[in-house]
Amino acid sequence: MSDEVFAYPTVKQVIFQITFPSMFSIDSKIGEFQDKIIGKFPESNQVFHRQIIFADTGAEGKIETFPQGFSPQSAKKIYQFKSTDKIEVDVQMDSLVITSQEYKSYNNPNSEKRFKEIIEFVLNNFLQTINIPIIKRIGLRYSDECPLPKKDNETIKRLYNSTILIDKFDVSNTESMYFNIVTTRKNHKLI
Repeated sequence: MSDEVFAYPTVKQVIFQITFPSMFSIDSKIGEFQDKIIGKFPESNQVFHRQIIFADTGAEGKIETFPQGFSPQSAKKIYQFKSTDKIEVDVQMDSLVITSQEYKSYNNPNSEKRFKEIIEFVLNNFLQTINIPIIKRIGLRYSDECPLPKKDNETIKRLYNSTILIDKFDVSNTESMYFNIVTTRKNHKLI
């Protein structure tokens, strides 16, 4: 692990998520959770996300012909908590998500803002408030933004140390490039 703090980090957003079976007790315990984190997350909202489908069904179209699982009446309830330094916590019946636009380091001792500390604070308070017997998934994802002042191979090599084989392709004619590894370690899938 590097202790270097980069002057221009490429991390645009970092997201931590846990998923678990639907917990109906969340509605009755969310106020207690809010009380525990309100010092760091003073802004709160309750929002509803509703599923919408736009489709041309023709003159004889019926809603019954839509794919199974679609219900125009269904809405997901999301409890949102926001900090003053652009961190958002979203709690749903089956997940907790922490998103940050500001934190660029997970646990670098030379960085002022370490995302691990936020995860520990939120998760400890959440798990002390709401009994989650099974965690189905834990994820940590970084979204990078790599500005490219000039779209050519020389600029990429000068600015970035990439795992993508830049020399094999002319970047000026390339729309996208991906590098993806999916492996199994100790019976867990790592992407």
